[in-house]
Amino acid sequence: MSGLKKNVTIAALLACVPAILTLQMESGALADTGIVFLMPGVFGAMAASGNAHAFHLWVAAAWNFVFYFLLFWAIVALIGWVLRRIAASRRAGAHPDSRRPPSE
Repeated sequence: MSGLKKNVTIAALLACVPAILTLQMESGALADTGIVFLMPGVFGAMAASGNAHAFHLWVAAAWNFVFYFLLFWAIVALIGWVLRRIAASRRAGAHPDSRRPPSE
């Protein structure tokens, strides 16, 4: 699997968790602290509906999916980039600290 496909797949799977949890908000199954992670979608749904008191949870779930997909995709891409840099420096035989001047 190519790097981009892997990043997108991991990000999509991870983004499904907050989207599904958003739909569970109505049942009250989440603890108060867990709701904090769902607020980007709630704010997006409030903005989309134009009403802070009446918004659809499926809209909040969609907003959460998009928000967390982009967040997780960036994190996974950054981790992959760092790991590739580390692997390339090891293949080249250079120690990561070799660019620093020798200490006295």
